[in-house]
Amino acid sequence: MSDREIFAKCVLEDRIIVTYDLDFSEIATSSGRSDVRVISLRISDATLVSVLRHLEAVFASCAQQRSTGWIVTVEDTRHRVRSLPIGGE
Repeated sequence: MSDREIFAKCVLEDRIIVTYDLDFSEIATSSGRSDVRVISLRISDATLVSVLRHLEAVFASCAQQRSTGWIVTVEDTRHRVRSLPIGGE
């Protein structure tokens, strides 16, 4: 499947995309949609324990935004949440 096909399937199934691939953030931004959720991992420690620790922090901070779209960029020491659509706020 292509990235766009995966993206469309995740939107259709109301799933969160968790990825190391920056293309999904670009696809989400250019889609103009406000119901997409993407977590872009930019962390150096890709062990399961580390990824789960970061995801727990992300989900805790996004708990109020479960019905809205967002892109979260996760870095080693922080994460940044951007609401979708970008520029439409």
